[in-house]
Amino acid sequence: MFDRIIFKNQTGYSPLVDVGAIAEALLFYGHVSIIANSGTIKYLLTQIPTFVFLDLVRSKRIMLFYVSDQVGIRTTERQGHLPLHDLVTAAHHRQSAAGGVLREDSE
Repeated sequence: MFDRIIFKNQTGYSPLVDVGAIAEALLFYGHVSIIANSGTIKYLLTQIPTFVFLDLVRSKRIMLFYVSDQVGIRTTERQGHLPLHDLVTAAHHRQSAAGGVLREDSE
């Protein structure tokens, strides 16, 4: 039998993490580990009241392992010029039910 579980954010159109599965795992295992980037943490804080989440982290029932957002190079082809290369970070963007988009881009 397993004695621990680790959650990592999902990709695609599903929620970043399944908060219900985290709650069930807390009941079954007593503690869980979550590998999270900034988008996952923001999502968790919209689903779990902040004081509850912080209490779970402080009591070590949730072990949070932060990984920075992905960094990459964006290349823009320019006709008649050399390509332009930019350093970019990829962050998760979630669409709310109201149709707004959570964004923290500098652009």
